[in-house]
Formats: sequence, C-alpha cells, structure tokens
Amino acid sequence: MRPLWRRMPLRRSLTWQPLTSGGRSRPSRRRNVRSARRLRRRLSMLSLLQNSKRPGFTSDRLLLVGISQGTMMALHVGLRRKETVVGIVGVSGTLVAPDLLEADIRGRPPVLLVHGTQDEVVPFRSMGLADAAFTAAGVPVEMHVSPGLGHSVGQDGLEAAAAFARTVIG
Repeated sequence: MRPLWRRMPLRRSLTWQPLTSGGRSRPSRRRNVRSARRLRRRLSMLSLLQNSKRPGFTSDRLLLVGISQGTMMALHVGLRRKETVVGIVGVSGTLVAPDLLEADIRGRPPVLLVHGTQDEVVPFRSMGLADAAFTAAGVPVEMHVSPGLGHSVGQDGLEAAAAFARTVIG
C-alpha cells in the first residue's frame, strides 16, 4: 500500500493565518480565504485518519509530525484523539493553550520537541513551557535543542526525529 501522503500531493504551500493578515486589500483577503478553504480540506484528512478502517492502517502505526504551525496542529489533534497515535514530533512550534491540556487530553503518546535556540518566529522558551505542561499532564516528552538554529530544522533535529520514530514505531 502506498503511503497516504503520496496520494495527496500538496500543490502549493498552505498557511494557517488570520484572514486579515497579508494586507487589507480585497485581492489579499480573497487569497487568504482561498488558503483557509484549502487548509480546511486538508484538515478534513485528519478525520479520515481518525476513522480509517484500511487493513494495516492503525493508530498504533501513526506518527504525527509538524513544523511550526504544523506542530501546533499535530499537538492539538494528537493529544485529543480517541485512538492514541504512536507519537508526535514537533519542530519549531509550540503548544497552544497549555492551560487547557489537562482538561481536554484523551491520549498520552510520547512527544519529541525540536527547537532552535535562535528561533525568531516561535521563541525558544516555548519549548520549556510545553515541556512543563506535558509533564503536568503525564505526557512523556523528549526535547532536542539545536544550538544557534533559527526557525528551521537542522540535520541534528532530523536525526533526532528519525531516532524517535524508530523507537516509537519499532
């Protein structure tokens, strides 16, 4: 069976942003609305993942990986799914609304957070805040720090994510 991502090519980069960002002109707002609609269609794939009955496609083999805002979505969805995923990797992102985690959490898959110390978009300190929230909620968390790296993922972070994936998937 081909991986799901091969059947769903992303033709253009999608962003998760307020509709007012990118300027106040009518064409800019239209672009943002179209982007939000495309993102909503992609997010509907998460329900497919949650309800999939394909042979061999089970939550115990599903690893969620996100970069930046993808981290925010992976953490939000992965910790609130009825069926627990095998793990979550978050790169250069943050945990949104950590104060709501304990009330909303349904599963406690292991989490790997990867973050650069020079991230100019999502502050490096957000990794420590997420770690504290995960620890309080009983979520096993590992952290990988990439010294001197900005809002990106370096080779060391990729290697840490690959090692984590091998460990949790087996």
